[in-house]
Parts: sequence; structure tokens; C-alpha cells
Amino acid sequence: RTFDLAANDGLGLLEFRGEDSAGNTHAYGQITSTIIDPSNTSEDGYLDFLTSSGGTIASRLRLYSQYAGFHTATPNYPLHVSASVTGTCLQLECDANDAASGADITLFHRRGASAASQDNDVLASVFFRGKNDNSTPVATDFAVVEGKVIDASDTTEDGELNLKVQKAGTMTTQLSIGADASTFSNSVTLSEGGTIADAKNIALNTTTGTKIG
Repeated sequence: RTFDLAANDGLGLLEFRGEDSAGNTHAYGQITSTIIDPSNTSEDGYLDFLTSSGGTIASRLRLYSQYAGFHTATPNYPLHVSASVTGTCLQLECDANDAASGADITLFHRRGASAASQDNDVLASVFFRGKNDNSTPVATDFAVVEGKVIDASDTTEDGELNLKVQKAGTMTTQLSIGADASTFSNSVTLSEGGTIADAKNIALNTTTGTKIG
């Protein structure tokens, strides 16, 4: 039993030790628990899972209050994965020996346990975030891929996929792919030609004339 504990006080340590090739004892893994906030009725804590890499033991997974973080000391989201090198940060792998889709990612947004989605609900977004060049750089979303409900009616459901980018400081839809039509908000450049399927008409907004053929 412990008394008068404060923030950052450690509560316990479970260590897994073994010898290295030179006969030295080394900690290859640890599990630790620490207080974040000891305030009555609002207590927070974290649980650390540490492993040795290159001879140094460090936290690889931290359960921080209600969040889980990989390679981050203070995760800001229910699952927060951080990396300090470029390249792949997350890989989902499927080894099923068939032609069906595998390693899928499903973004499922529901209204409570059983309520139906509503028309024009934005279901989920994939953000591409960086920092602007403010004197104190600010985290900024430069592009977004957004999935949306257009019509939630049973058996006649329609959806929409929107591709957005920052334009002069405002997130702007540049391509909207709907159930019946796709809309480009700006000019489209085809570097090596393109094909228009189903012999549909093409409307050209130009004052100089354009040849198609």
C-alpha cells in the first residue's frame, strides 16, 4: 500500500532479464505502471511495454489513460502510431490463398447502436496533414478523401466520394464522384490522352475552340 502519491510516480516494474553474448545481464523487456493524475475521482495512469533494441530498452507501446500509443509518449487519439523515419508506418497483410479482397480497411461510422445513417452524412475522411510556414508552424490538412451518404433509402442507397485539397487556404472539393455523375471543379489535364466511355457528350468551356479527335 502506498500513500501521498503524485503525478509521474512509478507504481511497479516487471522486468525480464537474461544474459548477452558477453555474459552480462541485460533487461530485454519491461512492463511498468505510472501515475498521470492522482486527483480524487479523476485519476489517470499509464502502462508501458518496453523492449530492448540495439542494446537500449525503451517504450514501444503505451496505454495512456484512455488512449493507446505506439512509439509515442502522449498519444492524442484512441490509437496513435508514430514513426521517426520515412517509409511504411503501418502494414496490413493478408495471406489467404484466394482471389478475394484481403487486408481490407473498413471505415464504419454509425449513429449509435442501431440508428440509420441520414442523407448527406459524412461517413469518414482520410486526411493528409502537414505544417504551414507560420512563424510558429501550424498543423494543416492539405488534402482530404471523404466518403459521404447521399441517399440512405433501403435498396436505393447512393454514396459519394470527394477529393479535396487546400486552395488559397480553404479546403475545396476538386473531384466529386457520385452515383450518377462525376464533377471536376477545375480544368483536367491528361498527360497521355484519355478515353470517354459510353459515347457521352463532352461540354467544353472555352472561347478559343478545342479539337477532339
